[in-house]
Amino acid sequence: MVTMRIGNRLLNSDSPVFVVAEIAGNHENDPEKARALVRAAKAAGADAVKYQYFKSENMAAPGCGITVAPWKEPLDVLYKSLETGLATVRAIVEEAEKQAIVCFPTLYSIPDAEFFLKEFKVPAVKVASFELNDAHFLIWLDVNLPKEVPVILSTGMATKREVRRACEQLMWPRPLGVLHCISAYPAPLSGMNLRQLGTLAPWRDDGDVTVIGLSDHCADPLASVVAVACGARIIERHFALETDEQGNNYCGNPDSFRNYVENIRKVEKALGSGRYDDSRVAEKECRKAQRSLWFVRDVAIGVAVTEADIAGLRGCKGVPTCRWNNVVGRVTKIAVKAYTPVTPEVLE
Repeated sequence: MVTMRIGNRLLNSDSPVFVVAEIAGNHENDPEKARALVRAAKAAGADAVKYQYFKSENMAAPGCGITVAPWKEPLDVLYKSLETGLATVRAIVEEAEKQAIVCFPTLYSIPDAEFFLKEFKVPAVKVASFELNDAHFLIWLDVNLPKEVPVILSTGMATKREVRRACEQLMWPRPLGVLHCISAYPAPLSGMNLRQLGTLAPWRDDGDVTVIGLSDHCADPLASVVAVACGARIIERHFALETDEQGNNYCGNPDSFRNYVENIRKVEKALGSGRYDDSRVAEKECRKAQRSLWFVRDVAIGVAVTEADIAGLRGCKGVPTCRWNNVVGRVTKIAVKAYTPVTPEVLE
């Protein structure tokens, strides 16, 4: 069984779901707002907060003129507005430690990762799907990040071949997580293809399997519940202090995120262990209503029991119905009335 540790949490196929609140740029590079986001995520039941660290010049070429829906700004302008300064990062890390909640970054490029990893010790690193085709970055990360630190990959913008290659570039014994993702904002429930989760595990040549999960951009919280039922052990969702009230929002606020986590915990309980537990069945009150053998007509003393004399009826007072052939032909010790349970005491 594959196991990875993120902070104080052990993740494997039997562990509770690790719920990550992605605060992204919703702190607006304000350290106090960042602290408030961490506190709110903890209160809403998140196991971790994730933030993003990059410099815009290492993300997109200035003046590139490329836009990606649903954002209207060119990529270089967009990323400049979403930068997270070191003061904000320190506020997130400090508040997370104070709140006893795991926090870790998404890193995007060698220059930013090289600088960041000198400044901060991280329990995990996420790589966005846009960077899965950046072999140079992934190999650098694998060489320079301590081998016990997990890397979590998001698959949204990557082809199957790119995901597999990225997994192989992060070499064993690197703990690895792979998150199914649909890179739409919001992602339609009808396009989530959550059965794909089952294909994400054995994607390294060494035969190692990964911890799988969902980076959830779906407005409908049902997606996460289904993902958990499909085996997801990491669930990530965007998180903000305030969100709009439109029906298409992919980002949770404190109230909706709390409900989101509660639904995940409910489905975990409903799924159980997957093992058939005879002891729990035997304890059930309704066990008394199982079928057993009963006489269905009067039978005199000293008479051999025939098939017409007995039936399997609900009410567990007689011998089990599997004893049918052992009862037929036996001789009664006493006269019995109809609807008397068949017990060893009445038979020779």
